[in-house]
Amino acid sequence: EGHCYRIYSSAVYSNQLAPFNKPEILNHQLEDVILQMKVMGIQDVINFPFPTLPDKKALASALKVLQNIGALKGKVSSSFKSAVSQKKSDEVITELGKEMSSFPINPRYGKMIL
Repeated sequence: EGHCYRIYSSAVYSNQLAPFNKPEILNHQLEDVILQMKVMGIQDVINFPFPTLPDKKALASALKVLQNIGALKGKVSSSFKSAVSQKKSDEVITELGKEMSSFPINPRYGKMIL
């Protein structure tokens, strides 16, 4: 049996704190998540059944960033609306993208290292 010491009062705990934190995928940049998915062979990242679905605009933006830094090649939609409505992703991971995915950092920084 242990003791719990809080740094705030029980009134603050019950009235001001949220019952649950937001899922990490909603607070996280998605470039490294998408790059790891592509390395694992998951091609359709826009329509992937995430447990907590990130914003489709964030997914489309991350795909565009990965294309701009050379991690993906192929047709990445320039508009969010068409990226969301496309049935299948046409992006293919490049050799540079595979190398970037081996670093435990954001792909933008991995590109700088390579």
